[in-house]
Amino acid sequence: MPKQKYHKYVFDEKTRKFIGDFETMYREEDRQGYDSWFQEDLTCLSKRVSSLIVNQHKFKSILDIGCGKGVFTNTLKKAGNAVVGIDISRTAIIKAKARYRSSKFFVSDIEPVLNRRKMWDLVVMMDLLSYIKSWKNVLAAASRRAQYLYISLWLPQRPRGFVKSLDELRLQVERYFDIETLLLWNHDHIFILAKNKKEV
Repeated sequence: MPKQKYHKYVFDEKTRKFIGDFETMYREEDRQGYDSWFQEDLTCLSKRVSSLIVNQHKFKSILDIGCGKGVFTNTLKKAGNAVVGIDISRTAIIKAKARYRSSKFFVSDIEPVLNRRKMWDLVVMMDLLSYIKSWKNVLAAASRRAQYLYISLWLPQRPRGFVKSLDELRLQVERYFDIETLLLWNHDHIFILAKNKKEV
């Protein structure tokens, strides 16, 4: 993937170290004229594949972690289900709330939400885990709160993020979930739908 304007807020190009200034990234979108992670483009293949995989089931309660501006979150909303999106960026959540009123959006880190007693039919993690140092702990926490887990992740040959390989990711998911769908697209985009090994 060619360098995008928003990349400088995510990783240092020279040192390859994680920056994670997502608030500034979302604040600067309109001024600098970019769309972080191409969230607005629901026609891109990765989002269409994600929709096809998730829509194999009818989930009544869905938590979208790292929902950004809520564009994909909104596609998860169906008649009779409840969808909640969380993100650490206040700007992203303000944008999501302004556009999509049928879902609920909150500014939150991951741990507080997954440590509540609330159970979810599906927890979604779209392009998220590479930006979380403790991603293995996040998967463990999700296993206590989710019947199903959906992961979409871009993983280039030389990953800058915290997830380093498909094998590493698969092994961690399989500690808690049975994988129903695993697709690798274009050698670098991973799609996983998995069911909890335990009833939650």
